[in-house]
Amino acid sequence: MFAVPLRDIVRIHATSGTTGKPIVVGYTKNDVKHWSSLVARLLAAVNVTEMTWRRSPYNYSLFTGGLGFHYGAELLGASVIPAAASGSVREQLAIMKDFKTTVLLTMPSYALTMANQLDAFRIPAADLFLKCGYLWRRAVE
Repeated sequence: MFAVPLRDIVRIHATSGTTGKPIVVGYTKNDVKHWSSLVARLLAAVNVTEMTWRRSPYNYSLFTGGLGFHYGAELLGASVIPAAASGSVREQLAIMKDFKTTVLLTMPSYALTMANQLDAFRIPAADLFLKCGYLWRRAVE
């Protein structure tokens, strides 16, 4: 049940449903525009700019975070590398190194996993170009 006709819904997301049935959220075109604008403001507050190569290993799924941060960064003019966390950590680190990623947006647990693997893959932290990380944790239902 949505507050607008289904024909006005352009995107559907849902919670993970860890406490039972997932909560489904329908977004209108205007909702997506506002969400992108709010995320752009948040990212601008942590100095993400059009010169930033931003890397987002959020999963692109029913989870709102991945696309919300993707569109917000693009609205700022930042370059976005939409590599989902489901890929290998080695691949994620190689992407960060090769494309000179300056900002990492991910969940704290995944950032820790990546940091713990640097030695295993013989990648010196100094070889990465990261200037900051925005670590965001999903709300618990």
